[in-house]
Amino acid sequence: MDYHDALAALGAGSAHPGGFSITREWMAQIALTTDDKVLEIGCGTGRTSCEIAQRFGCVVLGVDRNVNMIHKARKRAMELQAPVQFSVVSGDTFPFPDGEFDAIIAESVSVFNEPLTVLHEYYRLLKATGMAIDVEMCANSPLPPDVFYAFQEMYGAKCVPTMTQWKQYYRAAGFSSIRILRSGPVPSSPVFDSDVDSLAPILTDADAYSEDVYRIMNDNQLVMHNYAKWLNFAVIVAQK
Repeated sequence: MDYHDALAALGAGSAHPGGFSITREWMAQIALTTDDKVLEIGCGTGRTSCEIAQRFGCVVLGVDRNVNMIHKARKRAMELQAPVQFSVVSGDTFPFPDGEFDAIIAESVSVFNEPLTVLHEYYRLLKATGMAIDVEMCANSPLPPDVFYAFQEMYGAKCVPTMTQWKQYYRAAGFSSIRILRSGPVPSSPVFDSDVDSLAPILTDADAYSEDVYRIMNDNQLVMHNYAKWLNFAVIVAQK
């Protein structure tokens, strides 16, 4: 069991900086229509995907590499009667044609992949006028080796770029316009959702508080307590 398995067991709906409050905040600043097709990469238990489908009425697909996450996302969609399709997809390439989507959503996902590889994939999947919305951790400054190692060991992070480096990666992937909708510090005491997930009780596994899950989440709290001072987060909007 790793950190992502523990999140799946807990039924976490928004395990990214700022939680679902930040999700609602960026949604209030973008325009989607019923004609749009949206892909959420690393959709987890499907909270963001279902909210997009219900709020904007557009077609939404969600993919995640964790089977338990997708099982819970489908359960969430059924409970909410949200017309979202969820699929298990592993790796950092995706089984969709070029130019398929009007928007791609990634919340605390890109940091777990080789940045140029996954951002090139976002670019490939978007229509000519498409946009990527990416909620990501950013280093305040280049991380010392011991700090990066802690994030790598705990979360499987491939890199933790600075905000400037994220912008450079997006430009290198071909995006024409990159703006920051919101940024701020990452709290040292991790909170998944300040906006409470009403479906959390039915998405939490019976063994969610097993010794393994407890150990992993305790380790997570220690890492964030020790190293959160190195981190910010940013809501990045990149236009193709």
